[in-house]
Amino acid sequence: MQHYGVPTRLLDWTESALMGLYFAVANPEALGEKTPIVWIMAPGKLNHLSWGEERDFGGPFLASISSVQARIRMIGYLPNGNLSPKFYEEHPGFGNLREKLDFPIAFYPVSGRNTRLATQKGCFTVQGVKTIALEELFRNTKCERYLRKVSISPLSAREIREELRVMGITPRSVFPDLHGLSEELNGREYLVTSAGRSLA
Repeated sequence: MQHYGVPTRLLDWTESALMGLYFAVANPEALGEKTPIVWIMAPGKLNHLSWGEERDFGGPFLASISSVQARIRMIGYLPNGNLSPKFYEEHPGFGNLREKLDFPIAFYPVSGRNTRLATQKGCFTVQGVKTIALEELFRNTKCERYLRKVSISPLSAREIREELRVMGITPRSVFPDLHGLSEELNGREYLVTSAGRSLA
């Protein structure tokens, strides 16, 4: 739903470093003077921290498992920052997860026919009961080094966009639909020159 402007408790991630870099620098107007940032996280380590077990998780959970489904179905059951008992009454199958729903987890979506998710190699984190930042969750733990913040010089953003374009990371490849096509056709490469000739 975030792709269509609806706020959710999900945070978009990508498994592609180039896609992450694209989203950090793609919109110079929105960026302004702000510093582009790319966050790098080992999703299995987030799940290790949030799930409260000693075994190491290799990557995101599948969207179909109960730990993901419970967090997604919490919507409407979180008055005053607490999970309402009514949630367990209406979803008795999640009763055994009471102690494990506080923190966010990473998961693979069921993309189905969503070509954007597939093309962008998308995955998500979904918030738990507690509204805690990921930096805070990782801080002072043995997993702290698995969440990294990479700041990019604003002066490099234009050059990075051009290098990504040369490598084929363009609006049309990121958004394989009419939106991506129109954004690319309105880009600098297709502008009309002062002589009236198309650059395409």
